[in-house]
Amino acid sequence: MKPKYLYLIIILVYLFISIIPAPALAKTLQSGAKSEMKANIPAKTSIRLFGYTSANTVVQALGVRVFAQTSSDKTGYWVFYDLPISRQAKELCISAIDSGRRVSFPLCIQLPETDQPTEIGPILLAPTISISEGTLWEGKEAYASGFTIPNTEVAISFFDFQAKNSFRFLPSAWAAEIPLFTTVSGGKGEFSFTLPTAKPGHYRLFVKAIYNKMPTPKSQTLAFWIGEFINYWFRNIFPKLLWLFFFLGLLVIFIIWESKTRKGRLWLRRFNEKRWKPFVVRLGLRYRRLLYNLREWKMSNQK
Repeated sequence: MKPKYLYLIIILVYLFISIIPAPALAKTLQSGAKSEMKANIPAKTSIRLFGYTSANTVVQALGVRVFAQTSSDKTGYWVFYDLPISRQAKELCISAIDSGRRVSFPLCIQLPETDQPTEIGPILLAPTISISEGTLWEGKEAYASGFTIPNTEVAISFFDFQAKNSFRFLPSAWAAEIPLFTTVSGGKGEFSFTLPTAKPGHYRLFVKAIYNKMPTPKSQTLAFWIGEFINYWFRNIFPKLLWLFFFLGLLVIFIIWESKTRKGRLWLRRFNEKRWKPFVVRLGLRYRRLLYNLREWKMSNQK
């Protein structure tokens, strides 16, 4: 086919498409389409979930072929509208992720055996918690912090966990609960408290919030160890003292060697004449050159 006929065909097709109205053209293309993509998510029913956690917190709901995510408002209220539930899902686990990327202990609820839309709530999510330091020492200040429902009482459970002496292959263990104490969360749900570090040992810790006289599920259980001060001294202070004594010993050896041979003074004199003084002279010349260039630049700008 000659090029001029090809150009003529292209022009005729363009004129034909431009004459047809856009809705008619879209209808024509749709009617002539041979393949069409469709998606159908099988769902038994839909539910509405709502509850409370800390303010501005990510809330996730997870189940079999079910996943949803939302955020709580400034009061800690969150809600899932018309959450589709698959036929395979038997329970739904809900957790919160606070602004410090701490994840709460998941709360798993049994889904109702019905095909009708259902509302479940209010659901109180567990607080989040973490410890300020990975290694704690006797007498050193440490604290735990986390998030929960704003302006809510937080009950703190603290356990002294120790192992008894036993001749069995696996030693038995016991946990003594230290008297319960409480604190109150702030306007965004934040809370913190000081850990008792006066006594070394193994400890466990978790918290709950009390909202309208209803307790939330407990937080993650944190297990930590408070080391004795003598261990802290050997791990942190003693190595530094060794390095200090090592350098002081080298300095004493150098002074004794210098007093007998006087080679150190000769080396310092040579270093001063060949290295230090030329360096100082070059530095002074470079400084004067910079001042001269700065004066020239100011004079040229004034003109």
